[in-house]
Amino acid sequence: MGLAVRKRADVEKIVDQAAAGFRENLAATVQDFRAREQEAAGMVARLEGQTFGIKQTTETLTVLVSTAGMRMDAIEERHRNICAEFSCAAQRPAETPDGE
Repeated sequence: MGLAVRKRADVEKIVDQAAAGFRENLAATVQDFRAREQEAAGMVARLEGQTFGIKQTTETLTVLVSTAGMRMDAIEERHRNICAEFSCAAQRPAETPDGE
């Protein structure tokens, strides 16, 4: 019976050593995942900030493009008016300086 007890004790010792090693590896893995989680949270926060900045820039550009379009419309209207004025002036008889 002494041999069977010794073998059982050896097996229990091996199992305990393996379990201790597994617990150490598990603890290191959990710690690594927590560090990665914190890193990912930081990246998400940075991306949120960048997204907000891009959204603001997009809104500003939209306003600028709209304003530029309105200004171009006004310039084109002015150009048409000037062309029309000169076309009308070209069709009128030239006035002489003495009024004749």
